[in-house]
Amino acid sequence: MEDIGCWMFMKKPFLAALMKCSNHGVGWDQLLVAAEQGHTKEMLRILRSDPELIFTADVVGETVVHVVARAGHALTITKLMQTFMRHHWMKVLLKKNVDGDTAIKHNHKEAAYRLGDRQEFAKDELNKDGISPWDLDKEAGYCSGVADIEMRLAMADIELDELYKVKWIEGTPIGVRGAFLKASANGVIKTKHIELELDRSGGNLLHIIAAKPGKVDILKLLVKFMNNSELASLPLERNKAGDTALHLALNKGRDEASALYLIEVAPKSAYLLNQDGVSPLHLAIELHYNDIVRRIFQLLPGTRIDSSIKKSLLRAKNASVVHAAVRSRNLGILERVMEELPGSIDSLNEEGWKPLSYAAYEGYLEEVHFFLNNFPDSARKCDRDGSFPIQKAVGAGHVHIVEEFISSCPLTIHDVDKRGRSILHIAVKYARPDVFSYLTKKKEVQKIFYLKDQEGKTFMDFATQLENRFKA
Repeated sequence: MEDIGCWMFMKKPFLAALMKCSNHGVGWDQLLVAAEQGHTKEMLRILRSDPELIFTADVVGETVVHVVARAGHALTITKLMQTFMRHHWMKVLLKKNVDGDTAIKHNHKEAAYRLGDRQEFAKDELNKDGISPWDLDKEAGYCSGVADIEMRLAMADIELDELYKVKWIEGTPIGVRGAFLKASANGVIKTKHIELELDRSGGNLLHIIAAKPGKVDILKLLVKFMNNSELASLPLERNKAGDTALHLALNKGRDEASALYLIEVAPKSAYLLNQDGVSPLHLAIELHYNDIVRRIFQLLPGTRIDSSIKKSLLRAKNASVVHAAVRSRNLGILERVMEELPGSIDSLNEEGWKPLSYAAYEGYLEEVHFFLNNFPDSARKCDRDGSFPIQKAVGAGHVHIVEEFISSCPLTIHDVDKRGRSILHIAVKYARPDVFSYLTKKKEVQKIFYLKDQEGKTFMDFATQLENRFKA
């Protein structure tokens, strides 16, 4: 049987087809069938019943928007964009497949134009070749060259140092809000711009100061004069975007000192999610602020947070903290996150992938090895699209990751996705010759040579179809 596999791989027409052909057309049952056919109403019906499907990606990282764009359904795109804007789904246009391509980068001029018209930032996204849709203007339908995208932030010119001049009254029961208003009435603080900022973005004074780098001393001054009620509530208050002051210290201020101080004041705030489903803990991990991450777990371990907070944290809209830890490529932080939040092993990112699948898809060997050794059961748990972690590695073409799976968990060889497709089916379908060559040389893989998918096809049937398509 090994000889059959090697012979097929070495057969020149098949090899040429396998290396040149990359079939991206996959789907999730009804939704992707509707997408391929441009049936907008049916797509919206399915998405209303399961909104998370909009961010779900297949084994090569493609979303339903890639499918619609590739099919060239410009009218469908226009109708979908209206719904996307209402449901805050526009960031799906920034999702990239394994080649780094967004949905805009396809050979359909009108479809690409309508996608780009709705999401300016998507036009600047680079794929793995360093090419953006702007660079493909003729192909994507942009004829006037690159337009400058200006971020007009109506930031108030706040003289925060004026706060130092406030004559605070020690032991006053009125707290920081009362003291601030009193100082304003006496003309000590210029409040016009501050009031404008608070009205526009919501939140409180901590939000304004935390968003400015290097203002930790002012934060300490404000906290010093908070009464007990304010101390318990203000650091946890959210602005209109759902951000706490700690979110802003990390995200906008990029101020590690201010962030550390706010964590000391209100450790619980580190776990609160904003409207994008991102917690300050998540931000600290992505920014590689290892001292902050360690301090968060010291002050309030993940095992001690409220069950409601833990549930929301593990089901974040954007990605769970363990996905952020994997993405940060810091094994020490990943180990600490999993120690504090072991339940996050089954959390999903926007694509509907669990942490092991994400690590396998990205080709992160150390992280895959960690999961397989410490959470071996995760190797045989499928993702939202019905495929398994090893299949993500095969689809992305990572031989070293596939080898790690087979070495650590040999039973993963037998796992098939919800359409009955084995790792050999996927290696052929997604044109991964290196993976295919490796698999067909493994004796244990011979046991799945004649496995059939739900359509009754073996991987060799896929290979024949691929070869015939290449000949045509």
